[in-house]
Amino acid sequence: MNPANEGPLSRRALLGGEADPTPSWASELDAWCAAALAARDLDALLDWTRKAPAPRVAHPTAEHWIPIYVALGAGLGPVGRETGDAVRFPVTGFEGSSISRRCVQIG
Repeated sequence: MNPANEGPLSRRALLGGEADPTPSWASELDAWCAAALAARDLDALLDWTRKAPAPRVAHPTAEHWIPIYVALGAGLGPVGRETGDAVRFPVTGFEGSSISRRCVQIG
């Protein structure tokens, strides 16, 4: 069976259940992304395939990563004129051991 590629920050679902431990590649990517978002490190987020831990394990293809740029654009405002609003994570944790449920809120 092939693993499904679904979930917000780490997309590859393992064939495990809720009781299975979160694999390190999923928790490391989730923590890296949270830190990059909180620091507003756009260079790191745009270059995620080289800077994030295990990017292609969590996201074999980019189509589920790209929407984060829409959220950043809407939340941060025009380039050079950031809003200064806080970056928060109202929902965190994992589902199915490896699917990140982290949600980002800017402002």
